[in-house]
Amino acid sequence: MDTNAPSARIRVRPPGFEPFANAPAVTRRRYRGLIARAHSSRTAAIKTFCVECNGYSQRLAASCETRTCPLWAWNRDLFSKNQDSESEQDLEP
Repeated sequence: MDTNAPSARIRVRPPGFEPFANAPAVTRRRYRGLIARAHSSRTAAIKTFCVECNGYSQRLAASCETRTCPLWAWNRDLFSKNQDSESEQDLEP
C-alpha cells in the first residue's frame, strides 16, 4: 500500500466544538442539517458560527457588518451566493 497516496477525508471534531450547545431545542431542530455538516464542511462550519454568533438568526448573519470578525469576508460570500437555494438545503423543517 502506498503511504503517500491521498487518504479518504477524515472527519475531525475539534475539542470544545459543539455548535448550538446552548440553543433552545427548537432552534437545534431547525438548524440540524447545518449542524450535522459543520464537523466535516468548512462552509457549514462558518455558517454555523455566524448564525450562532447572531443570535441563531440566519437573516442577521447574512447582513452582519462586524468587519473585525476574521470570518466576515467568508460570511459575505457564503450568504450572498444562492441564498434562497442554500437556505432550503441548510434548514430542514
